[in-house]
Amino acid sequence: MGYRNEVGCGKDIPIRRGGMRMLPSRNRDERPWIAHLGDHGQLRHARPRDIVAASRLMERGALLYDERGQEPTLSLLSAPSIVWHRDGELCGAMLLSLYRQPVVALRSVIVAAPDLAPMLGQSVLPAIHAHLAELGMTWIATYGPADWLRHALAEAGHRCHCEVIGYAKKGFDHAEMGNEQVKVRNAYGGDVDTILAIDLAAFEPFWWLNRAILRRASRASDYFLLAELAGRSVGYFMADRMGAGAYVGRIAVLPEAQGQRIGASLMHRALQLMARDGLQGVSLNTQRRNTRSQALYGRFDFVPTGEAQRVWSFDLGK
Repeated sequence: MGYRNEVGCGKDIPIRRGGMRMLPSRNRDERPWIAHLGDHGQLRHARPRDIVAASRLMERGALLYDERGQEPTLSLLSAPSIVWHRDGELCGAMLLSLYRQPVVALRSVIVAAPDLAPMLGQSVLPAIHAHLAELGMTWIATYGPADWLRHALAEAGHRCHCEVIGYAKKGFDHAEMGNEQVKVRNAYGGDVDTILAIDLAAFEPFWWLNRAILRRASRASDYFLLAELAGRSVGYFMADRMGAGAYVGRIAVLPEAQGQRIGASLMHRALQLMARDGLQGVSLNTQRRNTRSQALYGRFDFVPTGEAQRVWSFDLGK
C-alpha cells in the first residue's frame, strides 16, 4: 500500500518520427538536440542563457501554466527542458523537472500567442515524447493543468491519471497508537536501498521516488522514519517542516505487510516528534481513490481541506 503525499543517441543522422525530423546528439552530455517541425518551427534544449528571453515570455506570453513550486526557473533551463522557435522568434518554452526521474514533471509551459496552442498537441508534445523516451524517461506528469493546456495534452495522448486531495490536522492529539510490535526508528543513509525497495513495492511506477531523492532525505529530511516488524523493514515515513507545521511527503508499507497497523505506527511516532518540536499542525495529500489511506488519516483526526488537483500522465513506454 502506498500513501502518496507527492537519459543514448546514435549516429548524427536524421530520424523521422510522425513526420518530425530529429537530430540526436553524438555526445549525450552535450545533447545538441533539435526537432524540426516544418511550418510549426523547431525545438531545442533550453540553456541557462535563455533565462532573459524565457522570463520576458513569462511576463508577456498569452498562455502560461506554472507549477514550478520551489524549483527556480534557472535550474530548469537545461536539458531536457525545451524552447520553441518559429520564424526566428522564441514562441514557447516547456520547463521539465528530472527531480523524480525517470518520471519527468512538466513544470511550466509558456506560449506566446493563443493561435500557437493547437500546435502543442499536434507536433510539439509528440516531438518531446519521442525525445524523452530516447533518453530513457518513463512517464510525464502534469499537475493541475489549465484548460488550454489540457486540450493540448489530450490531443497528444495524455490522460487524467487521478485526482489528489488535501488533508490537514491541527495539533497532535490522537488516540490511535499503532501496532506495539512495530519498532519505528530514525532512518539513515545506510537504509536507502531498503527504503527504495519498499517504495517500489508500495507504489505504482508513476509515483515512484528514486535513490537520489531518498539519499537527500536521509541527510536533510526533518522526519525520516523506518518501521520494522519481527526484524524486517516493512514501511517508511518522510516529512518536512513547512513554517509552523509539517508536510508529509510519504508513507509507504510493503504490500505483504499491510493490515498490521504499520502505517499507524509510523504516523503515531511522527506526530509525537512533531509535537516535541513545537509545531502547530501537519498536512498531506493523497489520491481521491485511495480510500485506505484516507481511513488511516481519519483515525488520526485529519480532515479534508477541500483542496484538489487533477494529475495528468503520459506513458512514454507505449
